[in-house]
Amino acid sequence: MLIGIPSHYTNRTFPKFYWSGILRKIAYAWQNIIMTLIILRIVLSLFLPSKI
Repeated sequence: MLIGIPSHYTNRTFPKFYWSGILRKIAYAWQNIIMTLIILRIVLSLFLPSKI
């Protein structure tokens, strides 16, 4: 209802959308990617110390 006029554009209510759960999953995925890259750099530096 907008300005006292009922909405006739849709007859359904939309579910609430919470960003915190999605942002938490994205942050967790990025932490895993960053940790993997750090470990990969350490391992590569052991085998190729002059290249990195």
